[in-house]
Amino acid sequence: MHVWSSDKFLKDNAKWTVTVPHDIAPRKYVVRHENLALHFASKTDPIAMMPGMGGAGAQSFVMCANVQVSGQRTTTPKGVKFPPAYSSPNDPGIFFDIYHTKAYDYKPPGPPVYKPSTPNVKLAPLPKKVESPMGSPAADEAYAKTWRRNGSKSS
Repeated sequence: MHVWSSDKFLKDNAKWTVTVPHDIAPRKYVVRHENLALHFASKTDPIAMMPGMGGAGAQSFVMCANVQVSGQRTTTPKGVKFPPAYSSPNDPGIFFDIYHTKAYDYKPPGPPVYKPSTPNVKLAPLPKKVESPMGSPAADEAYAKTWRRNGSKSS
């Protein structure tokens, strides 16, 4: 059975954990996370093509985070500029019929995911510094609860 990332995200209380590749050079990075809604991404589904119902391809929900990486590695991954990392309706993954195609055949748009250039090494964990968007972890959690309860509306 295929599990959509959005289902996993909701099951995990709107949290997503990622691992920073072990070999990248210390510096500031912008990490882009994107959820794509495919329910109106079909070019052929009559409902998706009805006026006002979509048919324009995948809907993109983007989140970016500033990350400061420390350490002594030297690999600098090739970055991608947005836009135009993908901007054409002909790019893979922009149009996809989730109703008549197997979900595991889906290839998301954009560049390939970075893969480390060397085998993973065991590193001692470093303290994490998290900057709070709302000013404090308690305020962040209060805002998140409001957002989860009311959708994207905030009080």
